[in-house]
Amino acid sequence: MGGSGGGVAHVPAFSRYAAWFMLAGQEFVNKVVRLAIPYIVPFIAQEQTFTTAQTARLLTGFSLGYVTCQVPAGYISTALGPKFVQLCNNIGLTMLFLGLPSLARRGSTAVFGAVLGVGVLQGPFMIAHHGMAYNWSPAEDSPERPWARFIMHLGNHMSKVVGPTLTPLLAGRFGWRFVARLYGCSFAGFALLWQAFTSSYPPPPPSIPSTPELEPEP
Repeated sequence: MGGSGGGVAHVPAFSRYAAWFMLAGQEFVNKVVRLAIPYIVPFIAQEQTFTTAQTARLLTGFSLGYVTCQVPAGYISTALGPKFVQLCNNIGLTMLFLGLPSLARRGSTAVFGAVLGVGVLQGPFMIAHHGMAYNWSPAEDSPERPWARFIMHLGNHMSKVVGPTLTPLLAGRFGWRFVARLYGCSFAGFALLWQAFTSSYPPPPPSIPSTPELEPEP
């Protein structure tokens, strides 16, 4: 999210703050499920009696997909637009988490595919998210810039507390299937908000009509 950004001083305050909080929420839901994987996998492995080797393989799935998709991520974000890339990310994660209970019954390979898919989706997501945050950042000399950056980083900071705390607590009390469905439904709901209230770029500043030059009198 470095750089000066394009400046959003001309955008109404409500729209600016809405964009910043939506970016914070987007990073929050994504980072929560990313941090939830190491806690959900042991519950799945224990229930399905996966071997130690199979469990270890599942835990590597996210990193494999994430690192691999970092390479084309910049091109994908530029070609499709950061908002659309993140919308596809939300829809894809909705399908993966809602389908995880069914995939678990098919064995460790199917679960590995789901975990790998989460990594594949979040590779372009991070590039698109930082690009969109740059577009909506105030100019470097704006007094709002520190406040905007604080809001946009809230999701990342909060996810580090909520993900590792909430996931094992809910999985132990209600089962890992409940957690998977909860996260899947959360992504579905946030995808609707994301589509309705965000845009890749702020609207351009209003053009100032130029004053025609007067011809000098003879």
